[in-house]
Amino acid sequence: MWRDFFLKYKLFYVFKPPKSHQWYWVWIEVYEHDMYAVKFHLKAHRDSKDKYKLMTRLNEARPVINTCIAIMQAIANVNPRASFGFIGANMHAW
Repeated sequence: MWRDFFLKYKLFYVFKPPKSHQWYWVWIEVYEHDMYAVKFHLKAHRDSKDKYKLMTRLNEARPVINTCIAIMQAIANVNPRASFGFIGANMHAW
């Protein structure tokens, strides 16, 4: 479905949860028709072709997901017509 929409631009966010102190990069892909796709990975994996597939084993899913939701809420406050999706990938062990 996403390939049917034209990618307009990307937004970039960075955050560091207090538990691991590892930086995460969050990319928000902005498509036509107010569609937004949320993608994230560890900064340390930025050069890996599998960056979105790698498991971190840091056990901090809650702060990562909560941060993504906070970003989505901030975007929705600016654009009430925004629709969001997460882009998933098959997992690989780190």
